[in-house]
Amino acid sequence: MRLEDFHMLKVFLSASASSALVIAAFETKGLARCKPRSASPLGWFSDYDGNIVGGLMVGFGMALTGACPGTVLVQLTTGVRSGWFAMIGAVLGGVSYPRVSSYLRRTCPPPDAAAAKPKLTVHSKLGIDTNTAVLIYEAACLIVIL
Repeated sequence: MRLEDFHMLKVFLSASASSALVIAAFETKGLARCKPRSASPLGWFSDYDGNIVGGLMVGFGMALTGACPGTVLVQLTTGVRSGWFAMIGAVLGGVSYPRVSSYLRRTCPPPDAAAAKPKLTVHSKLGIDTNTAVLIYEAACLIVIL
């Protein structure tokens, strides 16, 4: 991993930025309502520690193999050797996680029923409008892509 070719990053950011625009437009027009997913806490250091650890694991796997979950089958059929490692890692991870997940989670206190609903989106936590958040995100993606 030499961090010389950022083509995949640019592709991901382009897809993410265009998807964000489409989703925001659909929500504005009332064509879709996307509910944010809740955090996946492991009880280690944050409400989002499961999301952080999972994201890091997927990111490291993608960096090591040069494949994302969506391109593994393409790599296998075109004969890319690292595709096999990505596929084996995906299968091993998918099979082993359900068996070890109970050992990874610390006992967390049950949520307080009287507590207010948590803010699940970045823009709600920052107290800014959804459209403003989308514009900031689009600008950040564009800066990295260019």
